[in-house]
Amino acid sequence: MENINRYKVIPRTLVFLFDKDKKKVLLINGSSNKKNFANQYNGIGGHIESGEGILFAAKRELSEEAGIEDPIALMLCGVMMISKGDDVGISVYIFKSTLEKNYVWSSSEGSTEWVLLSEINKLPIVEDLKIILPKIIEWELGHDLIIVNKNITKTGEEEIIFEDFIK
Repeated sequence: MENINRYKVIPRTLVFLFDKDKKKVLLINGSSNKKNFANQYNGIGGHIESGEGILFAAKRELSEEAGIEDPIALMLCGVMMISKGDDVGISVYIFKSTLEKNYVWSSSEGSTEWVLLSEINKLPIVEDLKIILPKIIEWELGHDLIIVNKNITKTGEEEIIFEDFIK
């Protein structure tokens, strides 16, 4: 049998919670000792552990990073594939929902903060969010999933491509 190097992915979740007026989003400001995204604002999420489903993992991350234990109707709104240029990439399952309570929480991962959408680009946010978050904000139940591919080009630049179901 031929030894084939198959592409492998590390599964992750990313959750965006909006206030009922859709003017604010709950983000986490990563702690300074984080390996990835230190001192940067990002959605709430992390690795999917072995044996976990994507929805369970998203809710576990909400509990761990934001202290949110209440039942929330999370909606899968997108999937992002991140290629690092080798045979291992990252698949990110993106969820969104509305949260009526004003949660603020601190953990070893960082501190959550409600951020006005109109002010978000003034903050040190994870670079991808500038491109992806507007699509997540617009997405509604019944719409096609947001499909995103993030690749490293031959010149070392990051490239983000949105795929459409119908073309």
